[in-house]
Amino acid sequence: LFCHLLSGIFRQRKMYRLLSMDYVTGGYNWFYFTNRVDKILNRSWNADKLYAVIHLTHDKYRSFCSCHGIQAGQALLQQLDQYLNSRMKRGELCAHVSEADYALLIRCNSREEASIRVKAWFDEIPTMIMQCHASFHAGICMTNYGDLGEKSKKKKRGKASSSLLYHNASIARDAI
Repeated sequence: LFCHLLSGIFRQRKMYRLLSMDYVTGGYNWFYFTNRVDKILNRSWNADKLYAVIHLTHDKYRSFCSCHGIQAGQALLQQLDQYLNSRMKRGELCAHVSEADYALLIRCNSREEASIRVKAWFDEIPTMIMQCHASFHAGICMTNYGDLGEKSKKKKRGKASSSLLYHNASIARDAI
C-alpha cells in the first residue's frame, strides 16, 4: 500500500513536469507560468512587493526560420531562453509562451526600473543571437501594491490574474 502511494506521488510529479515543460526550449511553458505567477502574487507575504509582468517578443522570427530553417530557429529560441533564465533573480520567472514570445515576472520598484532592466537585456543579448538581425519588443504591466486597510493588519493585493496581467503587457508591447 505504501509503495503504491509513493509511486502515485512520483507519477503525479512526473506528469506535472511534463505538462509544465516547453519542448522547444526545454524551459517552462505558459501552463507553468500562469500557475506559478498566480501563487506568487496571491501570497500574503508578497503583497508589499511590486512585480512586473513582461511580454517579450522576437520580431521577424518567422522570416528567420524561412531563411535558415526551423532547427536554426529552435536553436535560437533555446539560446534566448537560456540567456533570459540566466538574468532572472530568485523568485522571478521566465517562460516560453508561443512561437517567439516570452512571459517574464520580475520584481522591481517601479515601471522605470523594469524598463531599464529590459533595455539592459536588449543591449546584452549575445552576438550569436543578434547575427540574425533580430529586433525585440517588450511590454510591461505592473502589479499594484497591496491595499492597506485600517482594520486589517495584513496587506492584501487581491486576486491577481496572471493571464490578465500578461494580456495587458502584450497590449503595451510598443511602450519600450
